[in-house]
Amino acid sequence: MSLRGNPQKLRDIGKNLGNVAQVTRLKIAARVAPAITGLALASFASGEAPTGEPWRPGADGFDVTLVESGSLRAGLRFVAVGARVRAVLGVRYAKYQVGRRRVLPAPGQQMPASWREAAGRISREEIAAHLAQVA
Repeated sequence: MSLRGNPQKLRDIGKNLGNVAQVTRLKIAARVAPAITGLALASFASGEAPTGEPWRPGADGFDVTLVESGSLRAGLRFVAVGARVRAVLGVRYAKYQVGRRRVLPAPGQQMPASWREAAGRISREEIAAHLAQVA
């Protein structure tokens, strides 16, 4: 059995596939950060953890909104730092509130399904776009 076509083209595609990890990861992170920010803010607005559980009521028994001045909500965002996505809390007291009311997944906890789905969709789109360029 012999290979037909241009073997150099196959080598070029193989070399470009290696670049997916370097080039496309940056693009993926840049798109995932605002997508997850939107999902996190939607959970925040609903008064629930990113996994869907409602926040515990306050000491007075009433629902907690975590919105007094709006600074905590306004400062909550995700940013791309290279190929990684990091949370930015924005205000000094955010660590305290985030620890008491799950605004972000707990340390060591898996990313919520909706966040994973968004990251997966974006990853597939970016990888497909990269492969279309090199093919």
